[in-house]
Amino acid sequence: MAQPTTAASRLLELADELLIQIVQHLDDSQSLRNLAVTCSGLQDFAEAALYESVLIRKGYQALKLFASILGRPDRALLIRKIHVRYLYDDSGGVEILNFTLRNLTKLKELLIEAPCCNDTHAL
Repeated sequence: MAQPTTAASRLLELADELLIQIVQHLDDSQSLRNLAVTCSGLQDFAEAALYESVLIRKGYQALKLFASILGRPDRALLIRKIHVRYLYDDSGGVEILNFTLRNLTKLKELLIEAPCCNDTHAL
């Protein structure tokens, strides 16, 4: 049986400005992550939108951010805004941000809220 041939995607032939506009219309982080793993040509566009604004609600999220920057240091240059609003019981790992912040040379906004035992923010 003959193997089906795959046509080359013409999406990557679009101008960078159009690809940026497409990525900006994706409104959830899961879609951006899916796009980033689709191909290396789209990874830079998706990660620029994904890392532009980061919200840390649990300690493990800070650990994941640290690991992703360690795996690809260029990601640190994409982060413009970080809000740290972790829950009272979920602080384990947040301290890793001390090592991460010094690499965020393009950071423009940093908000750190003190945890509170009656914190009721949505996860």
